[in-house]
Amino acid sequence: APDGSLFMTDWVDRSYTLHGKGRVWRLRAKEPGTVAAASKLPADAPELKRMNALLASRTADAKSLEENDPFLYSAAIQALSRSSESLAGPAADKNPRVRLGALLALRRRGQAAALKAFFEDPDPQVRRAAIQWAGEEKLTEHAAAIEKAAARMPVTKEIFEAYLAANDLFAGRSSSQVDQLGSEPLVVRIFEDAAQPAPLRALALRMLRRDHKALTLEKIQLLLRQEEPALRLEAVRLLAARIDAPSQAALRGLVSDPLLGPDAIGGLSGSTADPETRRLLLDLLAGPHVMDALRTLSG
Repeated sequence: APDGSLFMTDWVDRSYTLHGKGRVWRLRAKEPGTVAAASKLPADAPELKRMNALLASRTADAKSLEENDPFLYSAAIQALSRSSESLAGPAADKNPRVRLGALLALRRRGQAAALKAFFEDPDPQVRRAAIQWAGEEKLTEHAAAIEKAAARMPVTKEIFEAYLAANDLFAGRSSSQVDQLGSEPLVVRIFEDAAQPAPLRALALRMLRRDHKALTLEKIQLLLRQEEPALRLEAVRLLAARIDAPSQAALRGLVSDPLLGPDAIGGLSGSTADPETRRLLLDLLAGPHVMDALRTLSG
């Protein structure tokens, strides 16, 4: 704000529904400083004129979706959503920002028939928006397409969370928290399915409770033999969260691994009283992992 205070929105609950729990917070100094107030945009500023023209238009050019300014971009989406022109061209544009804008305009128009093509978009932001659209409006006929969209490379945490949230909404649940019965079986199924992309399985692993019954030592050791680095790292971090003797023994066997070594050494903090672990950590003080070993021993 011009006086230097900050305004923040807080949605409170992770569910997409209008739950009425949101807040707007204001943070301000008890003793305001002497910094001059921020200058306001002049009424005749080109950006403001452009935005107002877009908001008043019903025949906006899809080129306006290439705007980097978020206000102009939003105004362009609003204008296109009111237009009667076809958005087939923008929806297939080579620029992912244009395709995303076309999707958002189509959603405001209520043209769900156009949604299907966006699930196969190569851009993760476009796919995420498509999944969110289907989930929030409970378009359950797209359930299979959503599953494929979530597994399409590149896989991101945001897409995976949108996928879980959509499944929660399809099932009538109000929250996408995976520590509750609901999404957890789906997360386990993805983690255990070797046909799923390794990055997606790694995300599933990260979201599961460390003490989940599906995370047996045998399964974790199988993951350690995978080629995908992300899966192997998640497996080591699972072992590091356990203090039982077999898990700590498995970690001791990984300390010399170029990729997994630092995490494995850190995970041995649960067994520093064990003579074998202590001897190994002391030996590491003479090698390249000296700082990792020191950190673990310092506990």
